[in-house]
Amino acid sequence: MNRAGTLFLAFAVCGLSGASAWVAHGLSTAPTRAVGLVASTGLDAEPVEDVGDRIVSTSLAADELLLALVPLGRIAGLSTFADDHRASFVAERAAQVPGRVRGSVESILGAGPSFVVSGSFHRVEVYSQLTRFSIGHWVLPRVETFAGIMDNVTGLGRVVGNPAGARHLRSNMERVIAGVMGRARDRNVLEVPRVLMLQRGGETAGGGTLVDEALGWVGASNLAAELGVNGYGAMAPEQVLATEPDFVLWVDYRADGQGRQWTGARSLADHPWWGRLRAVREGKVCVVPARWITSRSHHAVALLTGVERCLWGQQAGLLE
Repeated sequence: MNRAGTLFLAFAVCGLSGASAWVAHGLSTAPTRAVGLVASTGLDAEPVEDVGDRIVSTSLAADELLLALVPLGRIAGLSTFADDHRASFVAERAAQVPGRVRGSVESILGAGPSFVVSGSFHRVEVYSQLTRFSIGHWVLPRVETFAGIMDNVTGLGRVVGNPAGARHLRSNMERVIAGVMGRARDRNVLEVPRVLMLQRGGETAGGGTLVDEALGWVGASNLAAELGVNGYGAMAPEQVLATEPDFVLWVDYRADGQGRQWTGARSLADHPWWGRLRAVREGKVCVVPARWITSRSHHAVALLTGVERCLWGQQAGLLE
């Protein structure tokens, strides 16, 4: 798999912030406990006695959750990707928070945080430095299921002292998911559409990914998973062309190699390989906003409703 594609998919699952701080094996070095916490994962999280009024986020997932759970005046900084509407569901609201941080220790400490919420992709020294300066922090566990996202919503709600707000977000997610799954059961289709998510270099989402779960719940099958791709990986052009998906989800933006910005993708029809696919020639393509793929907050249900709309059109009913 090419390196740029690997980094894009790493951003998608880790929250996009601080590629320079992300390492492939960083999950094993992230702390299991955070200052002031009994535990730092999902439903086991306990409230912090005082997270203060200068809460800082270093990941896009944390940005989206904090902006839904904490008053703006208590947030001192967000990740640099919070402002990009292509990647972020909260760009407009994020504009009301002045501070921006990257994944480095210097950037985080420069924001003067009272508490830090991060993704699970930093080098271990980032966490050790926060502990050294007695700065409380909570690590959002890496998740690839909607249940995992809902556990993170509940956990962060407890940490910041807003369990009621978290229950509201979770309830909304459950309602949307139930609606999507109910409509999939009621839909009378002779053949389940075989769908492939593609990025320009052949990167795709296989089994064990949020995309895979979403496709199953809307009544489709994930072609990459059927072909043995697990997690985020790449398929050879010849393999894709030989399988002929019924529908293509085309990710229209990707992160650059340093995670600093998003760069535009060429038209799928003009791609030297993917333009040959029957689904592309017949217009059975959904151009997917990057935020559908990258979100690991309560906004992730947009992937479900968006893909449902793409595949089933008016049969999808009135969507959120």
